[in-house]
Amino acid sequence: MCQEYNISRSVIRIVFTRLNKENLIDILPQRGTYVSLFDLDHIRNLEILRTAVEKEIIFQIITTLKDEEIDNIVKKLKENLEKQLEYNECDHYDKEFEKVDYEFHQILYNSLGRESLLSLVSESMLHLVRWRAFNVAFDHRIKELIIEHSIIIEWIAERNIIEAQNAIARHLKTVASMDKRAREQYPEYFKGDK
Repeated sequence: MCQEYNISRSVIRIVFTRLNKENLIDILPQRGTYVSLFDLDHIRNLEILRTAVEKEIIFQIITTLKDEEIDNIVKKLKENLEKQLEYNECDHYDKEFEKVDYEFHQILYNSLGRESLLSLVSESMLHLVRWRAFNVAFDHRIKELIIEHSIIIEWIAERNIIEAQNAIARHLKTVASMDKRAREQYPEYFKGDK
């Protein structure tokens, strides 16, 4: 890796130590360094946390902002949705789609001046981001994500808190829909036997 990236061994050690502390890699002395397996219990916990935060974001948007501010958010979300539609026929989780998907959620946080909250959530959610990439690729979910985003927009536009919160919860909950199938097809990717 030192030669490939033209950096020193000490930099590699620092990076590997940090990745190991975040449980993204496993370092096995005398055997090697490996990408960590998916821990679905941990990912389920992260899904609950992120869902709670985004449901609260939606609640605050609808209950604290003026109608013209909500209309502006809806306009930005629809513009973002137009960008997403460019990837509608994509059969893999394109990095560019991932950016547009992130931007969709960023619009929600930014509308309340909560940019730092999104950064905080994102930093602690690396396992969820990793899972999301696997999930979308495994089930070819890009079309489904776009539809889910459009439903979220619709309920926000209608100022329907409950339906908007339910839509974001369905959108963010991914483990239950595929964990058994994914474990059967790729058992070597997962920790434990749940």
